[in-house]
Amino acid sequence: MASVPAPSVSAMHAALRRWTLVLALAAALATLIAHFVFQAESATTLIRYPYGVDYGEGIVWQQMRNIMRGTGYAPIGVFPAVVYHYPPVFHVIVGITARVLGTDELATGRAVSWIATLGCATLIGALVMTLGRERKDRLAGPIAGLLAALMFMSTDPVMDWAPLMRVDMPAYLFGLAGLVLANRAVDRPGMLWAAAVCFTLAVYTKQVSLAAPAAAFVGLLVVRPRRAWALAAITTTLGGTLLLLLSWATGGGFLRHIILYNVNRVRPEQIGALVYPIHMHILYVVLACAGAVLLVRRIRALWPVRTTHAAEVTTPVAAIAYFTLKTLMLAMIMKSGSSLNYVIEWFCAVAILAGVAVRPAVELTLAYVRGRDIRPGASVLVPASLFLAIAIQVQELPRRPDTMDIDDARAQAARLAPLVALIRATPKPVISDDMTLLIRAGRDVQWEPAIAAELGAAGRYDQAAFARMIRNKRFGLFITEGDRGGAMFKQRYNPPVAEAMASAYPNTSVLGRFTIYAPRR
Repeated sequence: MASVPAPSVSAMHAALRRWTLVLALAAALATLIAHFVFQAESATTLIRYPYGVDYGEGIVWQQMRNIMRGTGYAPIGVFPAVVYHYPPVFHVIVGITARVLGTDELATGRAVSWIATLGCATLIGALVMTLGRERKDRLAGPIAGLLAALMFMSTDPVMDWAPLMRVDMPAYLFGLAGLVLANRAVDRPGMLWAAAVCFTLAVYTKQVSLAAPAAAFVGLLVVRPRRAWALAAITTTLGGTLLLLLSWATGGGFLRHIILYNVNRVRPEQIGALVYPIHMHILYVVLACAGAVLLVRRIRALWPVRTTHAAEVTTPVAAIAYFTLKTLMLAMIMKSGSSLNYVIEWFCAVAILAGVAVRPAVELTLAYVRGRDIRPGASVLVPASLFLAIAIQVQELPRRPDTMDIDDARAQAARLAPLVALIRATPKPVISDDMTLLIRAGRDVQWEPAIAAELGAAGRYDQAAFARMIRNKRFGLFITEGDRGGAMFKQRYNPPVAEAMASAYPNTSVLGRFTIYAPRR
């Protein structure tokens, strides 16, 4: 029998390097996909949960109901007093969708937000693929894009915010869509109109959604200045036209609410809230910085010939501008009442640049798998360590938002049902921190605690008159999250209002996280 030659040592080393990289990449993808599956399961439960998960959901729901009735952006009095914090695009989308499909409005709003989050992840992946389109390996782009999209979905603020009835995720979706379309306008000028429409929708979903259009403008400016100014002109014209129409339709109420009523005190100490998301996702942030360095090097290499390689320059410039602007805008978290939703769009930019950073490691892995461009064995350590670090980072993140599984959701809903019945049976108006309870009880939200506190502190709301209404027992109940003296209570009830509540509604009881204030019998 002929003997079979033993495999050479170099062949064994090559196989070991190949399998090391493949297994490390598989570990990163597997942990990210598993994390996403748990997140999707939690989102499905949350979408169907009938009460509020976040403070802002109830007021956004009521704003949507009023806008669809044609009574939005009305002047505020002492009571009722409902402020419209945002433009109406999200509210109209949810309202029309719920009416057409006949679905529950709160569930519809949450589903729209969740679908928009998936859209954001898809566009992040598309941008990562575009940023590497000059590379030879066509499979590396989709893999790097998938890694970037899943990294974005795995971030803690996105997990918590994606399935909520809030305006943020649709606003970011429109902004990212505009960024993708503006980059394509380098070669296809007609895309400027589509990009301008998306940017206009982003701003009229959440008025601070300016980073994406500004980044697109900068990206086009360095290679196609006329198209950059055309984009700015079209977007400004569309936005200005909508502003005039909304101002006319609301008798000036739109601007009054968006500018005069939408106030927040500045709390510098809240900048410390950024420590948590940066610490929890430190690897993603480091990768984003590395991706920025790679893009800067690419831009410098192509700068002398940028007009002839416009498509290869404008997207990296726009990506870096997007990241830079969103980093500067993190300071907005110092607004009173802000939350980690102010970090979410920054994570869009972080994920894009992180995808750029992992693409060389993906390309090296594919090269080893295909048996070409084999580098010395030591080169395996960096990409393999990178993939394993991603897997470890994901394992350190929560598997689902700080909410509940389906059994917990049903139990919590059952516990709150008597409170909804109590509100329904109370003849006088009820003030509640969880404003979804009021709507479920067949009531309208007529007063929002947090914005009334901000307007009262700014001298734009007559909180003394409201305190007199409380002392005259014009209300049936007050339902607060936490008790008097707690940080959340202090943010929502200024001293004159809190003192009136303590005087006229001294009978208190506790149901879960809620304190119920009833009048003296």
